Amino acid sequence: MDGVEVVVVHDARTGDLLRMPPRAWELMEAADGTRDLDGLLLAASQKGQLYQSSEVVSVLTDLMAAGLLTDGIDPFALEEAESVCDPETALEVLPFLLVCDGSGACCSAYNTIRFSNQEAERARALLPMLSDGYAKRFMPLAGSGAQKSCAAPMVNGGCSYLSESGKCEIHRVFGMAAKPAGCAVYPATFVYDGEVVRVSLGVECACVAKSIASKIGEPLVPAGATLRGDLPKDVQIGVVPNTIVLAEGLTCSREEFLRWSKVVTSTLRRWAPLEGSDLPVWSMAFSHDVVSICWQLSTTVADSNFVGGEKVRAIQPDVPPSHAEVLPWIAALANRMTAKHESAVRWRSEHDNVRATISVLTKAAKSLLDEDVLALVLAGEGANRKVESFYLTAAIHGHQLVGDVPVSLALRDRAIRILLSRAVCLLPRENELPESLATYPLPAVESVMRAQGGKEYLRDLQK
Repeated sequence: MDGVEVVVVHDARTGDLLRMPPRAWELMEAADGTRDLDGLLLAASQKGQLYQSSEVVSVLTDLMAAGLLTDGIDPFALEEAESVCDPETALEVLPFLLVCDGSGACCSAYNTIRFSNQEAERARALLPMLSDGYAKRFMPLAGSGAQKSCAAPMVNGGCSYLSESGKCEIHRVFGMAAKPAGCAVYPATFVYDGEVVRVSLGVECACVAKSIASKIGEPLVPAGATLRGDLPKDVQIGVVPNTIVLAEGLTCSREEFLRWSKVVTSTLRRWAPLEGSDLPVWSMAFSHDVVSICWQLSTTVADSNFVGGEKVRAIQPDVPPSHAEVLPWIAALANRMTAKHESAVRWRSEHDNVRATISVLTKAAKSLLDEDVLALVLAGEGANRKVESFYLTAAIHGHQLVGDVPVSLALRDRAIRILLSRAVCLLPRENELPESLATYPLPAVESVMRAQGGKEYLRDLQK
């Protein structure tokens, strides 16, 4: 950051962050589960670093207090990824053509850029001119033990292979095939649901919003790919679990959830005005309010008889939640965003895109605590109907509502994210916004929620 080496550990469970002195990290790299205190001192001395026992104990004590130490070797660190589905499993792809603007914004929106160890070795070999600079040292992806993946070093919040022009140097010089697999397929998402691999995408980049109705661009999977075996080998495929938590104390089977998902998809299509348009349904704005749809869908899945399509078809898609219903969510979100902003200011460069984005979203979240502003966004002010409609469609198609929280909460969370994006558009004009954030705030909200731990406001809400 600004020419100074900084080591930051992100707690994936809470979204919290711990900044470590590089000297402390040199020590922790040796803490791979095989060494006791004397072993750590010896390993450090072999690197030319001399530590006092008291210094080692102090570092370990701080990490233990933060809940970031475990005892012994991680038993899963070197396991091969489980084959989640047969190579002959069919793909069900959301038809979409992405036009990338080449700005490199997505390469500076995340805390970690994942490389496999082989991809890291290839990158260093292909671009040896960077081997003496920031890219000489990849970090462990998770923990400090042996593993198959690593994290690229970042420079002022962006991948170290990102040039000042915003271009990926690996891609520019050697083509798409030389990039890490995760970068090559971004922003596509892959989830096996017991029947097919659903291919959708995360609405985390302004390019996605710009491309919604595009008839040119790159598809989400290689041309002609119809089966799992047609995808790149290293593509990460999630799995819809056999049992899904719908609400507190209420679960369903995967098969039941798939039936519900198909009913919702058919209902959303019915709400898309197709008359006089040759655009596909997922590119059209719904004729109803997406916040209302998400909030009321959450009520349907919290019902023990949620599978029946009549409950979905009976919702009132233009009746938004009340102030009283959303205010606890807004308050928790504003608190979390404030904490994220304070953290970003402590360690991120003033030129860091993430820091600027979090600053804007924090102001927007606080503005929603104003009853008049909240009334406006609930009434649809600041809405981009087409982007919001596609956002929900992509989430339903890609089973993105299944995750760390019950589906009913995930749906309401999506409604809150949309309200936050609308609030960005209502900020006073003295707040200078980057063009992409001002025009397409929802992808920025989604990026901060997933990549920067913003979604942890849900944990605060449940306390």
